[in-house]
Order: sequence, then C-alpha cells, then structure tokens
Amino acid sequence: MPLGDLFLGGEELPDGEWRLTNPTLGFAIVNRFHPETADRCRLWWRGRRQGQVNLGVWSPRHTLAPGEKLTLETDYLIQ
Repeated sequence: MPLGDLFLGGEELPDGEWRLTNPTLGFAIVNRFHPETADRCRLWWRGRRQGQVNLGVWSPRHTLAPGEKLTLETDYLIQ
C-alpha cells in the first residue's frame, strides 16, 4: 500500500524492539525502547513520491503535577 498507519498496543505491543526491514535495499530501521514505559507503537508510511516512514512510541497517558517529568527513552538504529 502506498500509505498507511499501524498502531500496536496491548498484546501486540513489541517487547522492547521492533524493526522495519527493506530486503530489496538490504537494511532495517530498528527501534528499541523500555517496554515497561511504553503503551503503544505506531508505524506510519507514505510511499511512492514521498518515501517517508515513521516508527513512534507512546507512553501511557499521565497527568503531571507542576515540576514532575516523564521520560521515555528510545533508540533508532540502521542495520
């Protein structure tokens, strides 16, 4: 498909790593994260002329008090 969205959460949430592989070009984009801090993942793509892809990770929804912070660490690698 030339464009689309895929959300993964609950039982489908990757266990700390997921990847998008392009066997034709011989590489993969790997996204690693701490699964205990993640609530869902999203793959978004626009093909053909745009050639864009996005791997995203969301934390669970939190209401923060003044001065509180939320950290979600994630790494992206090209293999």
